[in-house]
Parts: sequence; C-alpha cells; structure tokens
Amino acid sequence: MTDDIVAGGSPAIRQNGAVSGPGPVVGAAMPAPAGSGPAGVAAPDGEAMRPLMVFTGSGWELFKIHLLNYIFTILTFGVYSFWAKVKVRRYLWGNTEILGERLEYTGTGGELFKSFLVVTALGGLGMVILYACSMFFPLAGPVVIAATVAVGHFASYQALRYRLTRTRWHGIRGNMDGSSVRYAQIATGYSILTLLTLFVCVPLQTARLTARRVRAAFFGNRRFAFTGTSRPLFAAWMQSYILLVLCIAGVVLVLFGLDAEETAMRSRDAAAAALGLIVVLGAILMGLCSLIYNAAVVRWLFGNLAFGSMRFDAKSYTPWRLLRLRLVNGLLLTVTLGLAYSWTEIRSLRFFLSSVRYAGDPALADLLQDTLPEKSRGEGLLDALDMDLAI
Repeated sequence: MTDDIVAGGSPAIRQNGAVSGPGPVVGAAMPAPAGSGPAGVAAPDGEAMRPLMVFTGSGWELFKIHLLNYIFTILTFGVYSFWAKVKVRRYLWGNTEILGERLEYTGTGGELFKSFLVVTALGGLGMVILYACSMFFPLAGPVVIAATVAVGHFASYQALRYRLTRTRWHGIRGNMDGSSVRYAQIATGYSILTLLTLFVCVPLQTARLTARRVRAAFFGNRRFAFTGTSRPLFAAWMQSYILLVLCIAGVVLVLFGLDAEETAMRSRDAAAAALGLIVVLGAILMGLCSLIYNAAVVRWLFGNLAFGSMRFDAKSYTPWRLLRLRLVNGLLLTVTLGLAYSWTEIRSLRFFLSSVRYAGDPALADLLQDTLPEKSRGEGLLDALDMDLAI
C-alpha cells in the first residue's frame, strides 16, 4: 500500500449536524468514555448476520514489501526494522475494509525507534539490578521471574493502547484507558495461578484478561462491551488439555519403550532418525490439540462482543477449518523454502476477517472522536523483549 492510498481512505463524518472532513474530529468532540461505559445492545432477534471485514491486498505486493524490508534491515544492521514494521502495518491496515471503509495506520518508524532506545536503556538497567540481586540472594530468583512476567504483561497492554491510537477508521481513532501497571499486576497473578494449577486455569486467565482489555478499549466516543465468562472456555480447554497430556504420555512411553538391545543392533543413524520422527510427530500432535482451544477463544470473543447496537459472531472459525489453513500454509512454506510466507500471511488474515460477521446498526453518524491524548511513544518495551502482538 502506498502512502497516498492510506491518507485518502477516511470519509467525511457528521458531527452536531455539520459535516467534517477526513481526520480526527476535535473541538465539539464528546469526552472519552470512563468507567464501565455503556453496555452493548443486542441486535433484534432473527436479524441476519452479515460480513464485517474483507481484505483486498495480495501476497505479491506484500512479498515485495517484505523483500525490500529485509534488504534495508540487513544494510542498516537492523535499525530499519522499525520502519519495516510500519510499512507492513500500513499495507495490512490500508487493505482491510470494515463496512466498506479502509483502516489507516498512522504510526511511524521514528516513534518505535525512539521508544525502543529509551526502554532499552532504562529497562536494561533495571533487569541488570534484578539479576544482580538474584545472584547474591538465591530466594530472589522467583521474584525476578515474576517481575519479568509482569514487565511482559505491562508491555503488551501499552503496545495495544499505542496501536489503537494509531488506528483510524471512518476518520476516527481508537484509544484505551485503564492502568497498565494495574493490568500487569493482575495478569501476573493469573499467570502464577495458571502455573501452580498446571495450566488448568488457563481459561480463567484468558477470560479475565481479555475482558479487562476489551472493556478498556473504545473507538471514538463509543466503548466496546463484553459479557464473556470463563465457563464456556473450560470445555474446549479440557479437550485440548487431555489430548495434550495423552500426546506427551504417548511420546514418553514410545521413547522409554524402545528395546535397548534392539536399538543397539540398528545403525546409529536409523535409531536417531526414528527418535527424531517420534519427537516431531509428538510436537505436531501437541500443536493440533491447541487448535481446539484457539478456535473456541475466537468464537467466544466475538460471540460476547458488542459495539453500540452491533453484535458479532465468528461461528465459521472452527478447529477443522483452522487445521486445514495451517496444513496448507505449512505445505506452501515447505515447498517454497519459506518464500511463500507473504501469501500464507494473507491467507491467515483473510480466513480470520471472513469469519467475523455482525448484525445491528453501526450508527456511524453518532460516532465522535474522544478527547483522550494519543500515546506519545511506540512499542519499545515489546521490541526490547523481542515480543510482538498479532494484528
């Protein structure tokens, strides 16, 4: 996507009876929603669900962007990677249409780079101090681990807020309130609980943290509403959990069940190949088990989401369709030695976008810009931690 296409995608919107042009609506803008915000109103019963989003880009265009990004990133010893991220996002955002209107990404590589430098300097110093303390005080080890987890949660919340403020649709930008520190504290507590329960509490963590993020997000002066609880997720998680345990147990039994004398009689290469095949198959089976839960989370998320009078669903996002997508993507990457990555990225995005449907009135004439300031810095903490978020 070129910059002129991105800049020209915002239509005029109506505010207090007057029509304003592209860009954020300020001046007579209503205050940003606070607190819990208005609850979403369900669409009338029996109303047909309609497609919400569509992607109009191509794998070839994205491939050319990735290729140039790789070249410039290598030539600049990695510095260009921040601008490379922006180019990819502008293309993906600019070719994503919601209700017939394109998204626009307004973030810059300079914002990401400056944030990375600041966070690397301050965060690096903090981590050195924490690890130094752990060397002299052995009991400080768990504290260091918990602090590292907390930093990761803090970074993800900050990055999500930044991306919302740099996303425009219908001339309106997104935003997010709430405390990143408070979110990090709560998320770290759930992470510890999940670990102590041998991951049985994963659905509880997913539900509580997702609800907290969604309810803190809004577009313009309208907040997202979310009513999801953890109960529907436990059935899907237990299916995945049980299958995962069985797969791990099967791999362990096969490995320990190999007869030592028989293995010794075989050639060393054949034995190594057999063991490698067993481990690879076990890893594949574990990955397939996770599809049940991943698909259930997406359906649960949109099934409990509302935006004003709009309600959503993603019923077609099933484990079997997701499995077929990933198998084909894996085959394409294998056959092309990774060169088809851009096409697989487009296929995954189209699959996701085409799965989401909506019903209800968007009421775009009532959508006004909020008055909260944009986040000034980028995602430096995520970059420093070598983490990223999906679109």
